[in-house]
Amino acid sequence: LFTWRKKTVGNRAVLVGINAYPIAPLAGCVNDVHSMKQLLMSKYGFAEDNIRIILDRDATKEKILEALGWLVQTDPGHVAYFHYSGHGAQVPTDDPGEKDGLAEIICPVDFDWTPEHYITDKEFVRVFSNINKQTAFYWCSDSCHSGNLDRTMPQSGRKERAMPLPPELKAKVASAKKRRAHARSMTEGALDVGFMSGCRADQTSADTFIHGRPCGAFTWFLSKALQKLPR
Repeated sequence: LFTWRKKTVGNRAVLVGINAYPIAPLAGCVNDVHSMKQLLMSKYGFAEDNIRIILDRDATKEKILEALGWLVQTDPGHVAYFHYSGHGAQVPTDDPGEKDGLAEIICPVDFDWTPEHYITDKEFVRVFSNINKQTAFYWCSDSCHSGNLDRTMPQSGRKERAMPLPPELKAKVASAKKRRAHARSMTEGALDVGFMSGCRADQTSADTFIHGRPCGAFTWFLSKALQKLPR
């Protein structure tokens, strides 16, 4: 037991949960973070001091990227884990690498549809490319456009974790989708990462209630599955 604890003390995690969006608030994201923190500590031996939690008003783009800069410094031989629960979206892009003409993004609490206040898949790749190759890196994104669990979830009280598109972007996104090009994942061919997402890039994730408690559908099922598995 001592040896196991010694090995896991160097693991690091960044957990981000945002309910308090000025537009389209959610209900289950903060609970997702607390559930994952408990699981990381109780089952996987993460030290509480090595888990950075960013919630609601604190979850600006600047603070999220600052925390991820700390995460990528995880020592070789240990685990780096990033969990995001909140809104996601797609925005039109001229990037030739995006065959469908859309970039997948996450929405910090200060999100306003400008690049200064959202984080794109390419930005994540730039940050996470600094993780040492000997570090086991896992990333879970319980957000829209990141399949679809709707069929297993009660419809009452369920919201999509997709930021509503402003009118000026709706036509551009609709036009891009008509091309029917393959939508790449946020990490496709770019990172050595165990990537888990609540849905495909062209789908939405569910913010819902299970047993009367607000949560993300994907995070809830993921945590339950991991609890049943041996280490």
